[in-house]
Amino acid sequence: MIRAIAVIVFAAAATPIGQALAHGGDAPGASDQAWRLAVAVPLLLAGAAYVCGLRAWRRAGAGRGVARAEVLAFGAGFAVLALMLAAPLHAWGRLRFAPHMTEHMLLTVVAAPLLAAGRPAVAYLLALPVSWRRRVAR
Repeated sequence: MIRAIAVIVFAAAATPIGQALAHGGDAPGASDQAWRLAVAVPLLLAGAAYVCGLRAWRRAGAGRGVARAEVLAFGAGFAVLALMLAAPLHAWGRLRFAPHMTEHMLLTVVAAPLLAAGRPAVAYLLALPVSWRRRVAR
């Protein structure tokens, strides 16, 4: 089951999702719900893949893979992204400049460093089947 989830996550990550309209206005027929769905699905898939990798890490034993501090950092960064998705900050950013820039600051100054400190590549690599890990690690 874990391998199937990992394959789905990596296939979804490799699939192009279309044009990103960060500052270019809204696409015809775009809604706030569609935007939330387009952000929430990849976010949940990335979180699921990280958890799958952590499960494989637990089986590998202590001292290998991902440290607890890294797991906490990734979890904190992931929580910031989830809170940003749950809060109406994006909708407010369409009306006012300050919430829009707050959104940028939370992404670049808070969430991104925390996610990077979590070393997600190690957990994502551990989420892959063993035969794939060997190919990717080369």
